[in-house]
Amino acid sequence: AKAREDKLRQQQETRDQLDLSLKIKMKKKAKAEQEQLAFDLKILEQLLEESRNEAMEQMQRKRELREEDRRYREYLHQLMEEEKVKEKELERLVNEEVEKMWQKRLHQWQLERQARKKLLQDVMAGRAVQIRERLAENDRKQRVAEEERMELLRTIEENRRLEEQQAAKLWEKNHNYQRDLQDQIIYNSKIRELEQHRDEEEFLLGMQAEREYQVRLKECLDNPQYDKLHPMRRAMQNSAH
Repeated sequence: AKAREDKLRQQQETRDQLDLSLKIKMKKKAKAEQEQLAFDLKILEQLLEESRNEAMEQMQRKRELREEDRRYREYLHQLMEEEKVKEKELERLVNEEVEKMWQKRLHQWQLERQARKKLLQDVMAGRAVQIRERLAENDRKQRVAEEERMELLRTIEENRRLEEQQAAKLWEKNHNYQRDLQDQIIYNSKIRELEQHRDEEEFLLGMQAEREYQVRLKECLDNPQYDKLHPMRRAMQNSAH
């Protein structure tokens, strides 16, 4: 009974050690996964922060471009006001100067006006092209940043899925190993029990044979003629006893 208790205790200790080893491995794996996840999240936060900063810079640039456009419009309005003033001045000069001088100055004014108008149109057209190009470039950069962010998220998710899959395979492998080991322990225990039972039976048979031998020996010693009796008579005497 004590040997059986020791055997059961050793089996329980073996299972406890296996459970403890498996738990330690799983804790280490979980800790490593948490550290990797924290590192990935930190990188993602940095990228998001950079995207927000870039978006703020783009908004600031758009405000600057709108402000610059407003100043150009004010400048154009100011030129128009100046033209109105000059028109009034020319009207006054018409009344004061001779018709010939008026025609000459009017022609010069028209030429200057057309030149300034063309210059303003060219400048405004160039500025409009630059603004559209900058806005298009900013939009492109923003799309690229968003695509990179989504790609990073997909990569992080794929890595997490692979790590979970590997962890599940490792757990299943350890579980199968532990189950096989327990089955082997149970099998060995049954084999030892069978061997012990067989040894006990052999021992009992040996003891029975020894007792029979002692009985016969005693009968021979008590009755020297015992061995000379016919087997049937010896059996009858044994039955009588």
